[in-house]
Amino acid sequence: MSVNIFTYKNSAFRDIGLLIFIILIAYFPFLGLPAWEGNETIRVIIAKDMLQTGNWTIPILHGKLYFAKPPLMNWLIAASGSLFGSVNEWTSRLPSVITMFLTGVLVYSGTQKWLSREARIFAAIMTLAMIGMLKKGREAEIESLHIFVITSILLVWINGYLRQWKPALLWGLSLFLAGIGFLSKGPQVLMFFYMTVIPYLIYRKNISLLFSKGHLFGLVVLLMVLSVYILSVLQWTTLDYYINRWINEGMTRAESKETISFFTHLIEYPFEGIASFMPCILFFFPLFNKGLWHEFRKSISNELFVFCVVLLLANFPLYWLLPNMRFRYFLPAGPFFAISAGVIFEWYLKNYTNFSVIETFKRRLLKIISAFGIIVSIAVVPVVIALKLSFTLPLIFLLLLVYCISLPVFIKANSISLKQTPFFIVLITVLLFLIYTNAEIQYKNIDETNQRTVAREINLILPADVDTVYEIGYRRFLGITSYIDKKVLQLDYFSEIENIKMQNRKVCFIFDTEYMKRMEKKEKKFFLNRVSWQKIYSKNIKKSRGEIIVGLLE
Repeated sequence: MSVNIFTYKNSAFRDIGLLIFIILIAYFPFLGLPAWEGNETIRVIIAKDMLQTGNWTIPILHGKLYFAKPPLMNWLIAASGSLFGSVNEWTSRLPSVITMFLTGVLVYSGTQKWLSREARIFAAIMTLAMIGMLKKGREAEIESLHIFVITSILLVWINGYLRQWKPALLWGLSLFLAGIGFLSKGPQVLMFFYMTVIPYLIYRKNISLLFSKGHLFGLVVLLMVLSVYILSVLQWTTLDYYINRWINEGMTRAESKETISFFTHLIEYPFEGIASFMPCILFFFPLFNKGLWHEFRKSISNELFVFCVVLLLANFPLYWLLPNMRFRYFLPAGPFFAISAGVIFEWYLKNYTNFSVIETFKRRLLKIISAFGIIVSIAVVPVVIALKLSFTLPLIFLLLLVYCISLPVFIKANSISLKQTPFFIVLITVLLFLIYTNAEIQYKNIDETNQRTVAREINLILPADVDTVYEIGYRRFLGITSYIDKKVLQLDYFSEIENIKMQNRKVCFIFDTEYMKRMEKKEKKFFLNRVSWQKIYSKNIKKSRGEIIVGLLE
């Protein structure tokens, strides 16, 4: 137990090496094994289309213009696929891993003026090891890029503000980055930025900075950056349509179709936040001690800590109180949550000998986490047997590794220093996460209705002379169509098939029974009376879609 990641004096290279180590053990194992799920399929389909058509300007989803999200993540996935030869599960998720690593580096390097080296390493490794970050950083999704963008913009702004940059430089550089960041997730970047900066300026009684000429200059820079992208979009659609698309997206997020769902959201959201910020959130627990909290408040004077607290307090209620807001939208606050925890951890280190409660917390935390690791490594065995999963070599290795690390930590918890504690907490957390990931992959793979299996079966029965498969309905089963070998185009109505048939082409289409139930009477009548077709494949997938059917026009 002599490992101490914080005592090396040769700082930067070893610290970055530690972040690389965390990335290698936490993000790369099993990265390419899970099938694409959720919105991953949208990014992947668009990226594949970009590589096939050479059109990198406008996202195309199964032949339809897609403006719900800007194209930056699609570009990164397409670039990764181009570099490695194809867009697959591994290459599509690699950009997320890289942006998570860069976020960790940003947290480490962008806080140097206000945090000690120990606190910066703590904040960086906690950023990478928080459960919410681990989940999103391993997906071909926008979230990890969005987190990186928000982190870079806000760290640049607070660095410039506290170093007293000229307003033109402060706002110009920050909003230039915001303009580029707009290409990751659109207006949400600007919302998060201003929902942090404005409350902070109000708190510091410096709201006049918001109305300065420097801010006006920054807005001009922002508009110039955005205009480059908007002008390219206007070659394909109108500005009115594009703006309305964004307004509709925002309204959809803010609406709650059922009252019960809103109250469920209010209850579940904080608990989801606690789980997403594990294990970093555990280091806040000692401050529940009144004496310790009183001393901490009296002695803390870190302005970066104040900025992080304002960010958390200003943004969390917005995402919590608006219905349909997923916790992943709040995840850009994660790095700043870790930074604030780093400030607290630094204070613990300085006052370790003065407050026995800190030593007690350290010992109990190590014992609880290591005991949990020991229990899981044993309890997983009957679970694997009960679920009829396999004891693969990686799973066996992980179970043995977490046991062999957790047991010594449990035994020697008293002798492990506070400086060493974060490393062991992160290591055990990552290993437990990988055990869960491996078991989840196996469990989904044995399901005969998983999208990759269904797509494989469809590929086998598709006629060789069919070059295009038509998906009926909007985004009905992208998890399946993202794996179909043929070109896939979306049709809004069955009646569109007739026009395609008139071109003397063999027409193959895919739909689900739930979509048929919701069709207008006129459309359903057309399909039943005027379309002659044969069913070549069907399978029940899930209640929300019913039976998926592949048909061939006769």
